[in-house]
Amino acid sequence: MAAIGATCGGLSASITRALSDDGVDATRVNQFRFIGAFLVLALALRIAAPALMRIPRVAWRPLLAAGLLGSFGTGLAYIVSLTLLPIATAQALIYTSPIILLGLSSVLARRWPTPVALVTVVVAVGGCWLVVNAGASGSIDPLGVAAALIAACSFAGYVTIIGRLPVALPALTIVIAMFGVATVTLAIVPDPVWTFPFAETTGEQWLGLLGVMVLATLVPYLLFAGATLRLPGPVVGVLATIEPVVAVITAWVTLGQSLGAMQIVGVVVVLTAATAAQLPGFAGPPAPVRRDGVTATTGEFAVATPTSNDRIGG
Repeated sequence: MAAIGATCGGLSASITRALSDDGVDATRVNQFRFIGAFLVLALALRIAAPALMRIPRVAWRPLLAAGLLGSFGTGLAYIVSLTLLPIATAQALIYTSPIILLGLSSVLARRWPTPVALVTVVVAVGGCWLVVNAGASGSIDPLGVAAALIAACSFAGYVTIIGRLPVALPALTIVIAMFGVATVTLAIVPDPVWTFPFAETTGEQWLGLLGVMVLATLVPYLLFAGATLRLPGPVVGVLATIEPVVAVITAWVTLGQSLGAMQIVGVVVVLTAATAAQLPGFAGPPAPVRRDGVTATTGEFAVATPTSNDRIGG
């Protein structure tokens, strides 16, 4: 799930940059993709599975935080970084997130990461830097750097929150709640939705916006939510490093940008790390859970994984 979500994100990076070069404002791209994704998913659930739209009160606070991180952190900040920096440089900064995520997970669990996990995360990020920096060029905008680092921290926070929800929820319920939070906020901030330039948007731009809505929003958020319910956060973080690899390969295929020797090495390194992250023992033994459902090491409620009927992807 995480690997497919990262692949979709990599494919959407070039579309996002093309929209920016065509004059579409980054805030409008972010606004359209979240509001559009919410309307599509809400309609589908209302028709096919309305029960999945019911959210327990105890889960609203963490889902509110996750929704704000998703819409402004991993959403707007990510798009701003792609518009202000070369795509390769932006991707390199954003995908320091596995290191942030590993550190955050270790602090919250009050235990050191396993040596295998530590080495794998460092190798994955190193491979990511090889992939993107070997082909990076252009000036560095400080605001773009700040936006990319905000996106990296927000992704780590988002994955951590979803992985530590106080109740078990299906991935579709989690995502519709997050999209709902994003829709309410982005409908007003930073630009009201009723001022969206509908008449000035061309047919080609509408296609690009739809592509970002599907490839960079609907599919990745659903798949990452599902993956986070099944896998430890550090594993999801390592698998996410597949995105810049896909972005570089897509640019090579569609834009004719050749891959250098070091970039090919980086691709192999990232894919190897992503495979290693799924091996037994990567995240260490699970924290012990008392009968009341509270982990003995952190005092947090354990997240029960939903049944196969509740989760996306079977």
